[in-house]
Amino acid sequence: MKTILLRWELGGGLGHAARLLEIADALAERGHSPILALKDLRTSAPLLRDRRHRVVQAPLWLAPPPPGFQASRFTDVLGIAGYAEPHGLGLLVHAWRTIVEQTRADAVVCDFAPTLHLAASGEVPCVTIGIGFAVPPAEGDDFPTINPQAAPTFDPAPILANIREALARRGRPAPATLPEALGSGDRFVHTLPEIDAYRGFRRDEMVEPLHRPTPPASGPIRHFFPYLSGDFPRACDLLSHLAASGFAGEAYLRNATAPQVALRGAGVAVRETPPPIGRAASEAAVVIHHGGLNTTESALCLGRAKILLPIHLEQGLTARAVAELGSGRALVGRQPLSAISDAVAVLSRPGGPRDRASAFAAEVRARAYAGCLSGILSCCEA
Repeated sequence: MKTILLRWELGGGLGHAARLLEIADALAERGHSPILALKDLRTSAPLLRDRRHRVVQAPLWLAPPPPGFQASRFTDVLGIAGYAEPHGLGLLVHAWRTIVEQTRADAVVCDFAPTLHLAASGEVPCVTIGIGFAVPPAEGDDFPTINPQAAPTFDPAPILANIREALARRGRPAPATLPEALGSGDRFVHTLPEIDAYRGFRRDEMVEPLHRPTPPASGPIRHFFPYLSGDFPRACDLLSHLAASGFAGEAYLRNATAPQVALRGAGVAVRETPPPIGRAASEAAVVIHHGGLNTTESALCLGRAKILLPIHLEQGLTARAVAELGSGRALVGRQPLSAISDAVAVLSRPGGPRDRASAFAAEVRARAYAGCLSGILSCCEA
């Protein structure tokens, strides 16, 4: 049996840890020994309570981004993750190489974890997984621009030079391009093609959900389910306003404070632990969230309308894709609470976006998606 190191490095939310935990559970059932290296132990803590997998804190580059930073392409994401610092990247690669050696990992699974990929690929079998934003295309001279409204922050040439230097210290060949540096090994983009941040750019990768989509067990029994960050401004005000407007719902606030968890209003409850997203989404007519791709995919496959309140680029791209599908609303910037309650009123009743969401879910279920989880497990065991 094998020791598999599963790593989450960049991005936020519960989705990355939840996916890796699911893969770890499946590997453990097959007799393997998974080790989870997680970026954010605090956020992941509710998911780890009943698990007995080994867990370590992942190495991180904690320098703040430049003032007013907005990523234009994946090169910029790498730049603020330490790749613009030659000694910083070298130290990160060394730290990951140390963990690989100490754990005696037979294979690694990288979820939005490019630095572990650099440290392990060529020496240990490397499986790259992730939502579309986290797995950019491996072709081309540079990563595609996905946010044309922002000017590039980092020059790709120095970043490529830093990668080459870090790999040369380990006796590894120099990649010709940035996409080549991160594109080796088995790759799985686990999402729906319609919400892939790189739709229109991909050539080789297969894009499909982690599981075969299934219909909801029953119709919605609540008006809304909000999954929001606990530090989202006016989170409690929003829930109280929805309850006062006559809507019923259940909410989860990630990293919520004690007063937020204690919030109770007519028709709204704040859960202390995250419910299974599939169950929570199927029981609600409208899912309210920031635009995390895993939550979006679950709501899309279940035919639920969505209200998206994006905070950063990845979420904004997902919100745009949902708006293009016509199955929800993207509310960008500071919105009055009445705008959100009005959207719940429109989206929770039959017709319009709710019907389009149901129709799209039926179309997705009719596709020949087998789900890529079995492929990921097979690559880990190869």
